[in-house]
Amino acid sequence: MPLPFADVVTSRESTGTEKSFAIRREKKKIAAQQMTNLLVTVANFFELGCPRGGPPLVFAPGELNSVQAQAAQRFFDDAEFFCAHSGGPVPFAGRGRARLNDMILSLGSRYSESGRKLKSSGTVTVAQPVEPDKVALPPRAGHLLGTDVMCPERARVFKDLSVLKLDDDAIPSGHIRPCHMIDADDERRFIRMLLEKNMGVLIEESEIERHPITGQLLKGGFFAVPHRKGKLRLIFDRRLQNSLEADLSDEWLRLPHGSQFSEMLLGRDQGVRGSTDDLQAWFHQLRHEVGWWRRQAVGRRQLGEDYAAFGGQPGRRYRVCLVTVAMGDKNGVPFAQEAHETILRSMGLLSEAHTLRYGQGVPTQDLWSRLPQAAAGQDELPSGARPRLLSLLRRRRTFGRRRCC
Repeated sequence: MPLPFADVVTSRESTGTEKSFAIRREKKKIAAQQMTNLLVTVANFFELGCPRGGPPLVFAPGELNSVQAQAAQRFFDDAEFFCAHSGGPVPFAGRGRARLNDMILSLGSRYSESGRKLKSSGTVTVAQPVEPDKVALPPRAGHLLGTDVMCPERARVFKDLSVLKLDDDAIPSGHIRPCHMIDADDERRFIRMLLEKNMGVLIEESEIERHPITGQLLKGGFFAVPHRKGKLRLIFDRRLQNSLEADLSDEWLRLPHGSQFSEMLLGRDQGVRGSTDDLQAWFHQLRHEVGWWRRQAVGRRQLGEDYAAFGGQPGRRYRVCLVTVAMGDKNGVPFAQEAHETILRSMGLLSEAHTLRYGQGVPTQDLWSRLPQAAAGQDELPSGARPRLLSLLRRRRTFGRRRCC
């Protein structure tokens, strides 16, 4: 199919003599025509069987026939509505549309600005001080022992994470100073919060692991990044420990990419509906084995007399150590994803026939789901873990095609 608006492949500049309203309307018209050309190009690509390689495609010149003209008009109507619609008010603060809008406004739209640096943008996330009352934490943490909610092979790895430690000759050189952004008084109050929520434990400083080469105490720091309105997300700066451990991402993760949804082709009588949500504070629900806690130290030295209610002994020096998977651990996502998928499979969900995986073909069925139809023959979780984890699961993560009447 030829391009319906071949004359706007390169947009023309306004003369500057027209009124601003007329200029804006003309720009919207050109944008809609260019978008229509793009939609026609995509349709041609699929119609030609998604060709790979070969010479560049040259669009045949000539007039559109009646069928092509009708298709072009449908494309143009959709493009015109898209280009003219504002999408509603965009909030000035927060995540999602507010951040995306700020990034767009920070970009230049002139060809002469190509290759230049971005203008000043507030979307570049920077570390913020930890404010204990604003940090998003679960009421109670560490409900699930990681080894109870992983497949047997990976549970053995999680049970003894010393297998991740790099050999001395593979350890990078250089000193890493952790980013720790919390006032000393706020830190003591925050540590009490962690201890009350079972997120942390006090361990004597002499028992904390040290760098195998430099002898540096293995400790990280706390800082915060923006989260929901009025809330901060807690980040554990674990770069020092991360530098000494192998990365499991390549072996454990096959998370889908958004571009894979471009392979979902709908018939004329089909539509799409989707549902998605997050698991709240999921990282902090997974508890490490006791032997790994000594590698999770964070923050300043603490005196035992300040924590007598939590077993602290006067005259002894302690470090608070996280007992849960941390946001900042480079293997945190592999751990959390493996536990999540194992839980779903144990309940007869997440069959491979419906699961979207990176590096694999998309499901051939009408359901692309994070919680697909029941799969038989899955191992059960320990009986004690079932009631706890059922309360952690949230809304289904599904994308399905449906028939339209």
